[in-house]
Order: sequence, then structure tokens, then C-alpha cells
Amino acid sequence: MRGETETLRLPFTSIAASWLHHAPSIIELATAAAIYVTQPDLWPGQWAWVGIVGLMAVRMLHPVASWATVRIEATPELVAVRTGVYSRHVRATPWAMISAVDWEEPFAYRLFGLGALSLHPGGDDGSSLRIAGIRRSTAARLAERLRERGGRESSSRSAPAAVVYRATARETLIAGAAYGRFALLGAGVVAAASDLLDATPLLDSVVLVVRETPTLGISVVVAVVIVTGLAVALVRHHGFLVRRTEGRLVISYGLLSSYERTLDPEAVVGVRIERNVVEILFDRVRVSLHSRDTTRRVASNVILPSLPRSIAAGIMAEHLPDFAAQSSILSTSDRVSIARILAAVAAFGCAGVAGVYVMIMLGVGPGIALLLGASGLLAVLSLLGLGCARLRANAGHLVRRSAFLADREDILPRSAVQVATRVGLTSRGAFLVRAHYFAGIPRALTAFTREPILRAGAHVLLQHPSMPAPGRAPVPEGSPR
Repeated sequence: MRGETETLRLPFTSIAASWLHHAPSIIELATAAAIYVTQPDLWPGQWAWVGIVGLMAVRMLHPVASWATVRIEATPELVAVRTGVYSRHVRATPWAMISAVDWEEPFAYRLFGLGALSLHPGGDDGSSLRIAGIRRSTAARLAERLRERGGRESSSRSAPAAVVYRATARETLIAGAAYGRFALLGAGVVAAASDLLDATPLLDSVVLVVRETPTLGISVVVAVVIVTGLAVALVRHHGFLVRRTEGRLVISYGLLSSYERTLDPEAVVGVRIERNVVEILFDRVRVSLHSRDTTRRVASNVILPSLPRSIAAGIMAEHLPDFAAQSSILSTSDRVSIARILAAVAAFGCAGVAGVYVMIMLGVGPGIALLLGASGLLAVLSLLGLGCARLRANAGHLVRRSAFLADREDILPRSAVQVATRVGLTSRGAFLVRAHYFAGIPRALTAFTREPILRAGAHVLLQHPSMPAPGRAPVPEGSPR
């Protein structure tokens, strides 16, 4: 393969896989067209089916056009994807620029042995190369090209592959419960189920039971949300595995639809380590790696919703030792924070209830009172959260630590700071500091600080360790220091 130029194309089965993947939207469009044909009195009129059929035709023909026109060219220096019928569109990126690789196998594609490959050279989604409907063998051949041409050191390429962490089903359930996202997943599934039941008499029966026995009904709904959410979290992160391959981290998980991400540690711009009150109790943390290609997609940067602290510390110490050395959360369980968090939650909860009660007593409607109370509480929490955040700096890193309703740490190399802002009423005392950087999207670390290293001005944040201090001339080589 070395030195050769290879041209690859999508298999014919990618057409059927794409149709099956988009079957829900195709069925919805077909149903809508049938409704407008049989019921012409509906807004905006009977001719609405023409536009709907046009959309359905585009959905059906797009996979055919992709199969006929997509060509993947792998040369020794770069990879290019050619598309288009009337006009040719070419997207190319050098192998050496690719810092992360995503391999996804949605359920419909898995039935045909296919998947979607995304190559991320850095930046936002617009700079990525995504190829949907290719065989795993084709993706493996491109990955081999990346290993050969990616500019890795020989010692990294020769490093043996090893399993860093393998989550059992029990660990996955604990992680989902500790993170709390299972509640949102379960509520979403229950809401979707209620929409389906709304078209049948069953929903009226359920509402009647809840009205007659509200305690039992609410308990059942809560139980369904919890069980459903945990089941969805288990299916989504089934077989979660972190392994090391040739100096890169490979993260994979998923039962019905699988996901795999390969990340070069050198592409990591910043790290976020956080834990809520449940995670503090069970000594677990969440670690997010903000790489050059990280966007708003959570799955693109989170190692796992929740890991045992010792395991997370081991992964960080082995692959990102500079970041691990700056973290205080990874080095201590800090269960004392539980009392502080519970006290804060109780105090703000009581304050919120009292505020809503006072507004209702003053004649404000319950709905408006709840809205105003929630808005005011969120504003106060945001201000207090900012007030509790602190920023410290050393020769190589900035560390923002926030300990309020949860513990969170953001660690950023000082060399990644692009713009720095410092705001203060006087030349002494505390300052509000913002350090702006880019990790897929513009980000910023914002906190108050009293550290002397930042009092000289915002430009100190941009000072590289090898640069002279402000106001001092560089020392010539060979001169006495």
C-alpha cells in the first residue's frame, strides 16, 4: 500500500442501508402525502402533496446519487472525497493533519455490514470529511493509511496495543445513574410513548387512573422514567471500551448502534474534570477531552459519563500526564463537599419556594410566579457560580476550579490562549479574567482571581514559559544569568 494511490467507492448495498436508516422520515412523508390526497380541505390545500412527494423523491434518490458519484481517493500525502453530478465537489485533507477519527455503525447500516467514517483534521464540523455507507474493511484500509502517513513517531507506532478500561454492565448502569442523564433519556422515551398513546383510547385510561390514585400514578411514572432511562443508557454505552493503539486512544461503545472514536492525545487542547454530589459520594468523575475538532456534540469528547476516580486518574496520568498533574479533583475524593452541596441545594430550594409563595400572596398568578421564580433563581445561581470560580496559573497551564453545586475543573495550556481579558476596578485586588481559546468552537475560561502572576496585566496570560517576563529584555545565549 505504501506509495500507492487508491480509489475507493461505496458498495451498492449502501443504497438500501440509507433507505432503511431514513425509513421513519420516508414513512412520515408518504403518510402526509396520502392524507393530503384523501383530505383536500386540510391547510395549505390538496396540492401540498406535490411538495411532499418531491421531498420524498429527494430522500429516495440521494443515496442512489451518492453511490454513483462518491469516490474516495487515498494518496500517500492526503485523502480526498469527490462527489457531485452536475458539478464536481472535492474535499481533501493531509493525513498528517487528521487528529481524530470517528467510526459509527447505525443499526440500519450494521445490517449490511456498513458504517460511517468521519475524519477530523481540526476545527468545526465544516472541516471534517464524513463518508457514510462504506464497508468496515474500507475504513480499516484508510486507517492503515493514516497510521503510515500520519507523522507519528516510530516509538508511538511500535507501542503495544492495550486495553485501558473495559466497563461491565454494572459499571455502565452505575455510570448512568451517577451522571443523572438517564432521567432525561427516560423522560424523552415516556414523552414519545405518550404521543403514540394519544392516538388511541389508552392514554385516556392512563390519565383516569392517575387522577383517581395520584400517588400510585406518579410513582409508576417515576419508576418507568428511571427504568427506561437506565435501559437506554445501558444500550447506548454497552461494551464501553477504552484501549490504546499505536499511541492513540480508541473509545468504542454501543449495542444497537455502535460508535468508535480514535483520538491523538497531541490534539487535546483542554481537559474538563467534573463531578456532582452523587459522583462525590461514590468517588467517581467525568473527564472531557476538548480536542481541536471538538464541537457541541457531547459524544465527541467525553471519555465516559462517569468513571471511578482511580481509573480516570490512571488514564490521564498515562496519556495526558501534564494535565493530570494539574488536577486536584483527580488527586482527592473530597467527600466533605457533599455537606456543602446539600446545604446549598436546600437553601436555594427553600428560597425559591418562599419567593414563589410571596409572589402568589401578592396576587401574581401561579404560572407567572413559577416562571419569575425559576428565572431569578437561575440568574442568582449563575452569578454565584461565577463568584465561586477561581483561576490559578503556573508556568505552563491555567486551571479554573469551581466548587459550588458541583465540582468542576478546566485545565488549559497557556500556549493555547488566543485572547486574554482582565477587568478590575483598581490595579490591586481581585480581577475578572477571561482566557479565550479554540477547541472546535470558541471557548473561554472565566473566573475571579487574586493571584500576583495576573496582576501585571492580561498580557501575562499570553506569556509563554520560554518568553521573557514583562518589562525584561531577553537574555542572550551564553551570557551570565
